[in-house]
Amino acid sequence: MGAGVTSKYREEIYHYDRIFDRALKRLQNSSDVCDEDKIRILEIVEHLLAKGVSKGRAAKYVYHLLVLARIVGKPFESLEEKILNV
Repeated sequence: MGAGVTSKYREEIYHYDRIFDRALKRLQNSSDVCDEDKIRILEIVEHLLAKGVSKGRAAKYVYHLLVLARIVGKPFESLEEKILNV
């Protein structure tokens, strides 16, 4: 099992399906993230999966976006885009 390992075998070895499902459950059960942000995160994940991103990578995005939502403490929609004049 060298460089030619297919994604099927990676799924079996690393259990990405289980990790992905756990990430989605954590997203749905988090009480400190607003419902709008949960919906946005799910939309992002659906887009990533449609683009061919693996479930393991999508789970990583879920976890990172959850942390970001907690740090910001307000809905993503209310954030302003800051333009730097360099």
